[in-house]
Amino acid sequence: GSAKMNNKKLDVDDEQFKTGFEPKVVKLKKDYKFYNRNPFFLIIGFILINITKFSFFMSSIFGTGYRVKNKKNCRKYYKDGIVMTSNHTLLFDGFLQGSFNFPKRTYVTMLQSNLGFGIVSRAMRFLGAVPIPTDIGLLRSFFRQSKAAVEKGYVILFFPEANINPYCDHIRTFQPGVISLAYQTGSDIMPLITTFRKARGWYKLIGRKWCPTIHYLEPYKLPKDGSRKENITKATLELENLYKKFFRENSENYNSKYDE
Repeated sequence: GSAKMNNKKLDVDDEQFKTGFEPKVVKLKKDYKFYNRNPFFLIIGFILINITKFSFFMSSIFGTGYRVKNKKNCRKYYKDGIVMTSNHTLLFDGFLQGSFNFPKRTYVTMLQSNLGFGIVSRAMRFLGAVPIPTDIGLLRSFFRQSKAAVEKGYVILFFPEANINPYCDHIRTFQPGVISLAYQTGSDIMPLITTFRKARGWYKLIGRKWCPTIHYLEPYKLPKDGSRKENITKATLELENLYKKFFRENSENYNSKYDE
């Protein structure tokens, strides 16, 4: 047992050494507002979102080559709230996608531990980051507030793969817990899928290998015919397969060795 613990300690230290950052431990208050609607909070958010949107636009032209396809699929839902899901393949991809939805307010779910990076975490909160709580009691509050946020017409973005893998060449296993969170809101799910195309022209010249394209797909309706657990299991598999099929057919970096 103790050898295992020591190994784990080494792993954590090694990770800390590599990144140079270790988040502070974060404890959320019992009355934590996941979707803060304070006017001051919203004004600062509005300013930061516009700065971020401009930064992404400039990086698209001069560095990354982002493209967006079929955003019209989302526009017809702008009068209502909706849950979005996305594969997690780019640094800050949630905020990139949220800036595309602007002026529609988009909230991006993240690990609670990501609140431990001081001023960076504060900026992320203003941009729409929402921590998924680790405390069971707070999780119930998170469900309630998420449902209310969708009913008010906001967009909530989840990453079913959970962790980021930059420029990943396949779709990874979806976590049912994330689909469960979406299920609690009672909303349809709009899949956003990031695929990659070979860098050409200017982007190839500056040493980029792949350029991302973010696709808005038609909304996926959650099954309602089984038990809650059966519906979540079914939805998780169906969504994962939908992503896999689309990625296989549309991403130039697709790696077939992950085909089952």
